[in-house]
Amino acid sequence: MTAGEQIAVGLRETKPLKHALGRQSQLYVWPAGNLQGDNAEIDRDLRSLTDRGIAAYSLWTPGTGQQSSLVRSLRLGAMQKRMGPRANVSATDCAKTWVPVQPSREHTGRFRFTNWEIDMPIGWNEGWNAARKCVRRREHIPDVDNFESFQKAYRAVRSEIQREFYNGVVLKSYPNAPVGNYGVYPNDGRRYWYDYCETEPGEGVSVLNDQRAKYRPWVSEF
Repeated sequence: MTAGEQIAVGLRETKPLKHALGRQSQLYVWPAGNLQGDNAEIDRDLRSLTDRGIAAYSLWTPGTGQQSSLVRSLRLGAMQKRMGPRANVSATDCAKTWVPVQPSREHTGRFRFTNWEIDMPIGWNEGWNAARKCVRRREHIPDVDNFESFQKAYRAVRSEIQREFYNGVVLKSYPNAPVGNYGVYPNDGRRYWYDYCETEPGEGVSVLNDQRAKYRPWVSEF
């Protein structure tokens, strides 16, 4: 299924909001990135997504794809600015190769977010078993035999990395810029979804069983 087909399915299966979003954030979903088509087609899909409270966004791609990604981003951003919602960009690839930029009007008012999906197996799959066998991990995580303690320690380091090397870098140039991390949000202590790279939790992990689903513990990152 192409990106355009995914957008079409999403629009078909959802309805415009009955009430204005107000101060609530839009819903961020991956298929709404880099809308395809000419200006008229992009304008049509953007309006339909905006009516449903769904955020369209652009992907920033440094390196060889930098110029084309900037053209797409600025075009979509200009359309979003005319319609009212904030412009949105996914800066995931920028976390791999930093591109120095100078503050300008074109960068203000954009919501930047990054997906840290690549490190998912660290805290799952065999990550806990590996940590319990590691002398250094046992030294720095005294209660490493408790999964919740292990997960809390790992996520704390992960959050620090995000703050220092991503959020902080953006905020240094744009102090008022809204910055977010995909999949990080207040929760009730459980995670209700699996990523593509994850296996079922092993023995010793407290789960909440719901039919065939096993909802795992999820440490607060706030």
